[in-house]
Amino acid sequence: MANNLYIYAVTRAHVRELSMLTSTTLEQMLAAPDYDAALAILAEKGWETELHEPGAILMAEENKTWDFISEMVEDMSPFNVFLVANDYHNLKAAIKKTITGSEVEPVYLPRGTVPLAQLRHAAETADFSDLPPEMRVAGEAAFDALRTSGDGQLCDIRLDVAALAATYQAGKASGSDILARYGELTVAVADIKTAARCAKLGKPRSFVREALVECETLSADRLALAAGEGPEALYTYLANTDYAEAVPALRKSAAAFECWCDNLMMDSIRSQKTVNSGIGPLAAYLLARECEIKSVRMILSGQLNRLPAAAVRERLREMYV
Repeated sequence: MANNLYIYAVTRAHVRELSMLTSTTLEQMLAAPDYDAALAILAEKGWETELHEPGAILMAEENKTWDFISEMVEDMSPFNVFLVANDYHNLKAAIKKTITGSEVEPVYLPRGTVPLAQLRHAAETADFSDLPPEMRVAGEAAFDALRTSGDGQLCDIRLDVAALAATYQAGKASGSDILARYGELTVAVADIKTAARCAKLGKPRSFVREALVECETLSADRLALAAGEGPEALYTYLANTDYAEAVPALRKSAAAFECWCDNLMMDSIRSQKTVNSGIGPLAAYLLARECEIKSVRMILSGQLNRLPAAAVRERLREMYV
């Protein structure tokens, strides 16, 4: 896309940022007496609340965001960093359905980079040759693991690791510092989550290492070694990395760590609010909307389940605006 078109697209994105939800709006939704009252606040902000069901409302907002970007950007390939994980999720679902013979249709995610029909055909025929090279290798390995041993966990690991590696490479290939940073953080955060879970379960180093993906800001080998020695060894290693501030959150709870990770990502994109050209501000807008939708999901779920506002509030992320 010519730079002048990026300027136009970025200007439009910055205008839309002005109507995004603020922390004040989220507090109003938390204080609303019931679910319908929370929806009324969203309706005032232009959300399609007539759909009423949370899943439908949130999906409509996701679609609206992607439609907005795609109508302005001719080449959407730089945004594959956000989408390739959906391909691997869908391939995993198709493989499991094929091998288990379940009559229940799995949940497939929209907006991948490979047509869903192509992924399903590969799984149903056990022929992955038409898929991208890295996906073909991972698909064959996952299929064989599940078919020969029935090991669903190994199937998951092989595809999840491949999805992270693909996300990382897509970020590098995007030509955008922001998208490359997204790929880096996505892998690092996933590695830390996996290592922390394995450390608490007492998994051996070899198991942990197989589930990790190398990135610039963490050593997968050292992370696996630390996790194999237990949570405290893991925290000690992390304390000497770029993710030292994650340790208190990890000690508190998995939910606290998830929140810390999302806030870290938000901090990394805020500089794009004052940038007037390039793909970075558009990527930041997509990520900001994703965070906004995630926060709304938590609040609506809390309202439906009558959870205390304080319990929901501690899980909310920092807003972009």
